[in-house]
Amino acid sequence: MRNWRIALLLALLVAAGCSFRPAPSTTLGLVVADPEPDRPSYNRDDYMPNGWADFDGNCLRTRHEVLVAQSTVTVEMATPCRVASGRWIDQHTGLVITDANDTTIDHVVALAEAHRSGGWAWDAATKQRFANDPAHLWVTAQPVNQAKADKAPDRWLPPDEAAHCRFATTWVQTKQRWQLTATEDEVAALAEILIHCDQPAGEVAAPQAAPITTTVLAPGVASSTLRTVPIGVGDNLVLVSCDAREEVVEVANVSATPIAPTSYLLHDQGSKHAVVLGDLEIAAIAPGASVRILTGENPRPESNDAVWKAENVWNNDGDVAHLVDPEGKLIGTIVCRS
Repeated sequence: MRNWRIALLLALLVAAGCSFRPAPSTTLGLVVADPEPDRPSYNRDDYMPNGWADFDGNCLRTRHEVLVAQSTVTVEMATPCRVASGRWIDQHTGLVITDANDTTIDHVVALAEAHRSGGWAWDAATKQRFANDPAHLWVTAQPVNQAKADKAPDRWLPPDEAAHCRFATTWVQTKQRWQLTATEDEVAALAEILIHCDQPAGEVAAPQAAPITTTVLAPGVASSTLRTVPIGVGDNLVLVSCDAREEVVEVANVSATPIAPTSYLLHDQGSKHAVVLGDLEIAAIAPGASVRILTGENPRPESNDAVWKAENVWNNDGDVAHLVDPEGKLIGTIVCRS
């Protein structure tokens, strides 16, 4: 008797224009709920106030700990505290990277996504522990990391389909472990992936750590590099590298179609130096191709290079290059290294 009365009451209320949001439920072991609308704004510095942490005090920050752990060969060290080279399989694309400068460390569950999903309520120490949790840190290339940004699995998946199961499993395990919520669309996308996976979520093997050595490369000696710009991992241009010493910024097209960079804006930290790429007469950039933008006192362009100006722009180590799309949205940043 009670059930039909409740159903009739709900039907009458719906007919009157009322709407209902079901109480959060658990699916895939996740709490399904929309982000808190009144949460504080996300600030990356709340999670990484001094960049990557060195919790064990061995002078290797988390980035370099991950590079050591996920290299398939013994790494070479530029200094006792910084990895120079190794051999990494990009977890999102399956491509090989050998120069540590070409790697980034991806938070599988991005910091901004964690913030939306409940991390906003954590104290400062918990936020920093999450940011440095190696269980959801993957070595990948800069273009892929930028294309992924803070998207959830209902909006982005690794270009390599073979990575989908591990990506979804790591995502679920991370959100379970840190008690983060998930949206209905997010859970539906994860369920669609995991139903086709042979390995249960709790049985994904962690990457095997390769032994660490302290071979230090002499200044100016570069390790071998295999740079490949993946195609179809995003729909925009991305920053690939910024060399402060050589005064070179590289911009790549990771979409599946050519992009004319006419109205894209490149600028440094603080916008002291800025240029619209169309002013450099750069032709449309083909999928998987890149263009180098040169500055410095004596730029020496090669084929497909574009000269911005004969003036130092990125010569301050730690300067940050910013790329802005035609709609005025910041779509990428990269720290310039000497």
